[in-house]
Amino acid sequence: MRAGFAALDAQAQERVRALLPHHDAAILWEGEVAASGFNEDNHLPFGKAINVYGQGIPP
Repeated sequence: MRAGFAALDAQAQERVRALLPHHDAAILWEGEVAASGFNEDNHLPFGKAINVYGQGIPP
């Protein structure tokens, strides 16, 4: 979500901020986010670490 927010232009970011006035929503645009190591290859929900096919990821 943070990457999506960061990709918005300044005007769109202001609209999002107005729609999400709750203090906790600021996590989208403030502070550092700790790297979790989750979904690093951006292939969810079928990531390489989740062997849903039994024989690995199909070609």
